Amino acid sequence: MRLFACFLPLDNHIAFVISLLAVLSMTIGNLSAIWQNSFKRLLAYSGIAHAGYLLLGVLAANSAANAAVLYYSAAYGAASLAAFVVLLLITYQYNTESRDGFKGLAKQNPFLAAVVVIAMLSLAGIPPTAGFFGKYYLFSLAVQAGYTWVVVIAVINSIISVFYYFGILIAMFADAPHDTPIAMPTAYKVVLAISTAITLLLGCYPSLLVGVL
Repeated sequence: MRLFACFLPLDNHIAFVISLLAVLSMTIGNLSAIWQNSFKRLLAYSGIAHAGYLLLGVLAANSAANAAVLYYSAAYGAASLAAFVVLLLITYQYNTESRDGFKGLAKQNPFLAAVVVIAMLSLAGIPPTAGFFGKYYLFSLAVQAGYTWVVVIAVINSIISVFYYFGILIAMFADAPHDTPIAMPTAYKVVLAISTAITLLLGCYPSLLVGVL
């Protein structure tokens, strides 16, 4: 059974509750993430915010919402996987989950830095990554369904998220690197390469996933 069939018809009261949940998830998640020094907690609160964005697809409740929700889930999953894998490597090497672990990463390990850049851009919804088109599809469907006010709040929240995602990027490029290089097993390289490729491929060719649904 398709996703939207589980929610049709959306009663006004149900739609309002879902709208409220979406707004609260996006706002609380993003505002909480801003104050986190722990990268793991930052990603956790970011996940709450992204759950709010996904609820826009539920509000749209039409056949196009199936593709949009699946596409966004794939985009978020690929970027989050890459971010968490890099976090695991940094935590193992430097015994820290804080932003300090990312200091100077661009100079020390350009490959890992590139992975983090692409992951953060996608999570923030910056083109040409998959995260941009994921938000575009969900926001467009919600506007067409008459939930413009929710989309306006979602756009504001997306702007807020740029601050903490780019905070990681600034630390990677602006600060001095750690003395000890990060050991990176081959399996980790493969996972990072695949997840990053998916993020870019879906961003450049969104029809690869959306067009087949």
